Amino acid sequence: MNTYVTPRPLGDSLPPQVGSSSPWGAVQHRQELAPGLWWVSTAGHGGAWVSPERLAELPEVVRRANIYSGAGSPWFEEDAEWALVALVFPEAFAKGTTSPEKVIEVARRSLTICGGTEVYGEALAALDARVGA
Repeated sequence: MNTYVTPRPLGDSLPPQVGSSSPWGAVQHRQELAPGLWWVSTAGHGGAWVSPERLAELPEVVRRANIYSGAGSPWFEEDAEWALVALVFPEAFAKGTTSPEKVIEVARRSLTICGGTEVYGEALAALDARVGA
C-alpha cells in the first residue's frame, strides 16, 4: 500500500513541489522534463509525474499498465513504469547526448527486466503497433 507524507489526490493536476508528497514520500528534488512531465526524487525512491493533459495522451493500455500507483495515477515509479511514459514521450527523456532511440531501447529493457511480457506485454504490443514497429 502506498503511504503519503501528506495526503494528496492521485489525480492531482498540480506539478509536484519540493516538500509535497508523492507515493514514495516527500519530494526532495524535481526536474521538469517537458511541459507536463516531471521527474521527482525522494529520500528513498522516485519516478515521473504526468499532468492530466499528458496522461490523456497515453494510450489506455499504458495507463492500465501502471500497476505500482494504479491505473490513471499520474505517478510512474523509477524502476519500471517510468519507461511506459518514456516510450510515449522519448524526446522528454533524451538529454545531452542521449537520443530518443536510446531512451526507447533503455525503456524497453527496463520493462523487460522488471516485469517482462507477463506484466507489460499488452502495453508494449500497443506501443509497437502505434509506431509501426
